[in-house]
Amino acid sequence: MAPSRIYSLDYLRGLTAFGIMFFHFTSWTLGSYSAEDFPGRIGLYGVSVFYVLSGLTLFLIYYENLKPTWRSLTTFAIKRTFRIFPLLWLTVGLTLLLNPKLFDPRLLFLSLTGLFGFLEPSKGLGTGVWSIGNELVFYAFFPFLLLLARYNRLLFLLISGFLMAICVYFAFFVLRANEPLGPQWPDYVNPLNQLILFVGGLVLGSFTVNGNFGKPNAVIATIVIAAALLLFIFYPAAGDRIVLVSGWNRIIFLALSFTICATVYLANYQLPYFLHKPLAFTGEISYSLYLLHPIVYTIVFGANKILKLGVSPVCLLLLAFIGAFAVSFLVFRYFETPMINAGKALSAKLPAATSV
Repeated sequence: MAPSRIYSLDYLRGLTAFGIMFFHFTSWTLGSYSAEDFPGRIGLYGVSVFYVLSGLTLFLIYYENLKPTWRSLTTFAIKRTFRIFPLLWLTVGLTLLLNPKLFDPRLLFLSLTGLFGFLEPSKGLGTGVWSIGNELVFYAFFPFLLLLARYNRLLFLLISGFLMAICVYFAFFVLRANEPLGPQWPDYVNPLNQLILFVGGLVLGSFTVNGNFGKPNAVIATIVIAAALLLFIFYPAAGDRIVLVSGWNRIIFLALSFTICATVYLANYQLPYFLHKPLAFTGEISYSLYLLHPIVYTIVFGANKILKLGVSPVCLLLLAFIGAFAVSFLVFRYFETPMINAGKALSAKLPAATSV
């Protein structure tokens, strides 16, 4: 049976999506951020938090339900396809509609099929789409890793350690701290450099499912989260943002990301209604908000420029924020949700399970 909803994860997911949107909107409008700026850090490690939460959530949902049978594995594939691809296709289509110069038959094929995540992770059409390509790669590993966690936990932990070693290799030997992040972006978004985050979520789930951790004291949990967040904000790292994802800084920021995710999950907060409602709502629409906010920004600022309206950047930013939430809600309600339900309905029609 799937676990009851953990609202604290919704809060974190929603805050992270908003933080990434804030980073994009303000950097595109006011100028780029450096490594010492909090929005610049969120712009990178917000996606890392998404990966940890993705691995953790999938583990909790499928730990007891995913079986080594054709029907179970196909059900997982169908549900993930209907969850991810419709909004990905919508994003790719709108991106090309707004910027036809980006059209390239090969890249379009890779983006629509999700193969760019396996072949050219940095080439997906659309801002932020690279992370969805990574996610699709993670899904390919997920059933194997989950079944290992259930049937051979030692081997699962050894493989997790090996993936951590690969991440360390990227941090110290692939990414060069004395060169800007921009030219090294394809190396940074390589799924092998990001996979440890998703698997870290699985590891967290595996320890908690087996009863190794109890719910921490709320005060202690709040102190841990506050301390990790303060260190995340004020940790001394300056210059180009490459310093945040290379060398020992990479290890430190990964540890902080895991600490925040783990503590928020274990504490399982449910805030008062006036805070719960907006944060849970933002978490619920976070996938649409993450992928569609660049589209809304382009429309708002593009219309101001084309129509020569002369609206101030601050007003345009406010309109873009409001528009992003409104569009994301409508897409979630009338597009994402029906697609999710269609995936559930289709998977329910599969024939009875047979062992593989």
